[in-house]
Amino acid sequence: MKNKLAKLFVFEGYAYMYILTIILCITGMMNGYFLGTIAGTEQTVASFFKLGEIGENYMETVHSIVVASPILGCCLGALLSTFIRRWLGGKKFALILVAFLFIVSAIGSYHPEILTGHLHRVTPEESNWGMFISLMIFRTIGGFAVGVSSVLSPLYMTELVPAEKRGKLVSAFYLFKVLGIMFAFIVNSLLFKYHTVIYLLQDYTTLIDTGWRHMFIAIAFPAILMFAVVFVLPHSPRELILDGKIKEAKNTFLLLYGTTRSQKIMGELQQSFNSSRASLFSYGKKVLILCVGMAFCQQFIGFNTIIYFLPRIVSDLTLTDTLNSIQISTILIMFATLSVVITFIYIDKFGRKPLLIVGTLLILLSFVLLLVFRLSDVNILILNIIPMILYFVGFSISGASTCMVYIYEILPNEIRRSGCSLIQTLSWTFNLIMVMVLPHLYSDNKWIIIIIMTATTLLAIIITITLLPETKRMTLEEIGEFWSIRENKKKNYQ
Repeated sequence: MKNKLAKLFVFEGYAYMYILTIILCITGMMNGYFLGTIAGTEQTVASFFKLGEIGENYMETVHSIVVASPILGCCLGALLSTFIRRWLGGKKFALILVAFLFIVSAIGSYHPEILTGHLHRVTPEESNWGMFISLMIFRTIGGFAVGVSSVLSPLYMTELVPAEKRGKLVSAFYLFKVLGIMFAFIVNSLLFKYHTVIYLLQDYTTLIDTGWRHMFIAIAFPAILMFAVVFVLPHSPRELILDGKIKEAKNTFLLLYGTTRSQKIMGELQQSFNSSRASLFSYGKKVLILCVGMAFCQQFIGFNTIIYFLPRIVSDLTLTDTLNSIQISTILIMFATLSVVITFIYIDKFGRKPLLIVGTLLILLSFVLLLVFRLSDVNILILNIIPMILYFVGFSISGASTCMVYIYEILPNEIRRSGCSLIQTLSWTFNLIMVMVLPHLYSDNKWIIIIIMTATTLLAIIITITLLPETKRMTLEEIGEFWSIRENKKKNYQ
């Protein structure tokens, strides 16, 4: 019955696939919005809870905790994603859980007093550790949902879509993620502008009491939508084959690709899974190490971490007030969004490797210009903004979308599920390290941060040019065969 219903959406073999892609992209938007709210609330939340001094640089410590708690949730979610998928019986049911957790996190973050026994809002008249801990718990729950979906949603899409459309459709997940970040910054800008008026008329309490609550609750609406529509998703056919459910996999491929195409893919899959396990063991580890290296570079170039503290960084670099820094930050995110749109359009035309190279070179150029302008003591607004624009454009072309598309498709079928979980866990862990370290480094020595990011960018360029093959229009099975052939050639040469 379900398959018959789904066939109603099929038009020339791809309409149903596009519908599935849009549904999965909703999780990308929620991920982006959730992470974007960190930047919009880290200062106001830290100010709301009058927690007293926690040793030296206590405010940096509080800010780090506010940012780190959801990222810790991301680490745990990515780590346990494979277990959750198995426990619930597939990616589909795991994503239903993700939507539910987002709803719980949104409601709890809006009204964290609920865990402390208060049914009404608490005003910031005195420090409130209980309410602060409650808020961090709900934010960690939301981060857990982000971690699970950051593994399963792009993996789901990678396994569903055909080779010639995989780059575009999987990058759509990251496009929606950046769109979510942009929406968070727009909401933050509007809330701040609105509540600044109230602040002038009344007091600062109104600004910090209501704005962050509204930002947190907004994610509940796409989460409810996700919860309502995720039931139409089919199980991943490659996942079904690995679980021995060949007939169900054939039916899903038939639904997605039609008779001729599905038979061809099934044949390639069976040939792939019948290949030597010894060969997989020899090259699979090397591919995993390569993916970990790419994830390391992605995080230590600093994009995610910079997003969390962006209004503060912009204010420092441009010497603007809080409202203007938020507005400039929003413009920078718009540039990032436009760049991901360009990547979405051209990734299957130009390929992954050229986009990775161009993106990282733009990042390197942004660091060089930033160093030149800062050493020259230039305080012209536009000259300080140009390096940031180049940085956001460069990373959006390379690290924000292309890098993750590449990681998900180069892993062999047999280890893709566990491999993606491992890589995302390490990626969020690298991000957590940056979150805990960056506020303290930024307050003490900004040059160390720039040096670390520049060195990491150079490493990313070297890895991309020397080690990464082009995977444009290759099926997942052809990519696996490529690594196997490459490994055999090395053995024969030795």
